Amino acid sequence: MTHASYGPNAVTSWRRRTGALALATLTVASGCHSYTVMPVTELTPGTSVRVELTDRGRLDLAAVLGPRARGVDGRVTQRTDSAVVLNVEMVLRENGVEEGWLGEPVTLPQSAIAQVQREQVSGARSGLIAGGLVAAVALVAVAFGSDGKGATGQRPGPGEPPGSK
Repeated sequence: MTHASYGPNAVTSWRRRTGALALATLTVASGCHSYTVMPVTELTPGTSVRVELTDRGRLDLAAVLGPRARGVDGRVTQRTDSAVVLNVEMVLRENGVEEGWLGEPVTLPQSAIAQVQREQVSGARSGLIAGGLVAAVALVAVAFGSDGKGATGQRPGPGEPPGSK
């Protein structure tokens, strides 16, 4: 039985497999990050953080962050004894919606901050995911005949179209 390894259906199938692999990679790669609670006093410029707001902070910052903001993700640009300035990348709403921002600076008074978590990359998770991706790529290569022989397992002869053997 001969299978055509080229043509519109093969290209569509290849695009679907590639898209699924890319989506799986992005989904799994997002698991490489974790958050660790840290004191506000240890914040330094450049640190990526997630800030949970107090109830009072939600009300006080509603004019800036919008209604029902329960927290923000961003990068610290400045910290004083009374406030933290973040370039906000995401606002987390009470209903679970995550609203992307473009790094706008927002000043968070210390009284508005319930908890600060520092974003960390997990080396162990990243290593496991990298190893898994290498194995997945190797399996896909074996399964779809990346040895240059095509789907039939035979190389085409001179002047023969691919998939004719």
